[in-house]
Amino acid sequence: MTVEGSKDTPTVGRRLAAFGLDYLVVLAYLVVLGCISWALMRSASGEAWLEFTSRPSRMELVVFLVTVLPVGAYFALMESSPRGATLGKRRMRLRVVRLGGGRLSLGRAVLRSAVKLLPWQIAHTSLIHIPGWPLDPQPPPTWVTGSMGLVWALVGFYVIALAVRRDRRLPYDWIAGSQVVSAES
Repeated sequence: MTVEGSKDTPTVGRRLAAFGLDYLVVLAYLVVLGCISWALMRSASGEAWLEFTSRPSRMELVVFLVTVLPVGAYFALMESSPRGATLGKRRMRLRVVRLGGGRLSLGRAVLRSAVKLLPWQIAHTSLIHIPGWPLDPQPPPTWVTGSMGLVWALVGFYVIALAVRRDRRLPYDWIAGSQVVSAES
């Protein structure tokens, strides 16, 4: 069993480095999506695609299906695998386990990923509902401003929890009953 603040608990630096490496993986995926989107816009279907995505509800669905869902699947599948780690965590010699040890189930990993990516999804939804976004943004509705404030509050809460908790468990670990530990343990 991993004890709070024990040698099994990774440092803030290792957690942040793993996050940074995983962010590079996500960024590479987003670049590929951007290239596909660019090619689609210049194809014969470009005008139909623009018409389809002109409604915020449709654009939200597209963004969820092609960004949030695959990225969430990356985290959930990798962290519930026998190695229990994403590519960034592997490189930093970390793994995700159930609280107290043992492999994280797929269900818990999906829950963990959903809570982890919640600020990202809220930000997408908010930005999509800014009139004229992204080329000619107009003043956003009040609810968009409030939800972007919520995004920053959640991100701040995650960062503060990482910095002050000796066990380095974050809100998504609390909810999923998981913990990130050194892979050597």
